[in-house]
Amino acid sequence: MMFEYFAGAGVELAVLEVGMGGRLDATNIADPCVSVITDIDLDHQKFLGHTLAEIAREKAGILRPNGVTVLLPQHPQVNEALGQAILEIQARPVSAASYMPSVTPGAGGYDRFSLAFRGKEILVDSPLRGRHQLRNLALSIAAADELYNFGFEILPEHVEQGVRATRWPGRFQQLPATAEFPETVLDVAHNPAGAWALRSTLSRFYEDRPLTMIFGAMSDKAFQDMADILFPLA
Repeated sequence: MMFEYFAGAGVELAVLEVGMGGRLDATNIADPCVSVITDIDLDHQKFLGHTLAEIAREKAGILRPNGVTVLLPQHPQVNEALGQAILEIQARPVSAASYMPSVTPGAGGYDRFSLAFRGKEILVDSPLRGRHQLRNLALSIAAADELYNFGFEILPEHVEQGVRATRWPGRFQQLPATAEFPETVLDVAHNPAGAWALRSTLSRFYEDRPLTMIFGAMSDKAFQDMADILFPLA
């Protein structure tokens, strides 16, 4: 239904998020211009495997022979599995590392820094909170750069405006306090890696402030591990 809707609406460029894994996911019927691999951690083990290497091999199912793969270095097991898959199908790997800030941005966070995009310096001014979001931003910018080669004229000013206008509800979404309700943070961290990212960001923004945590998870998640990571803060 999604593909039918996109075709009927005349969508020029679609970003498809794989629901689970990659090799057997329904979105994998598409033939992408660019494949992007985000950070891989233990998740959906019942379907994808019980090690990082097994899960990475399932994720590698979205890669295409001679296609473009945008990624960042991560766990050695993941790097090895993805590297082997890329070699086997002769895909072209593109590292997004050049779009990470060269130094830790100062003045209260990691959200504002300069970098070069297609020969022009741009200001990355992101509303997304957390160190982990720098990696997502880098992957996005690297993918935009590669899409230029497919005829999508994504200019430096488009990247600058797009990052600044990003809204991602439920990803460290901060709701200000009201007369009836305290300041609240909503986050959908659903595996240990996400829990560590949430813990790091909570510590950064709410150090020395008492926290009350409401936590829920599906029974197939590593909820004990997530609880061990998050609950000491609250």
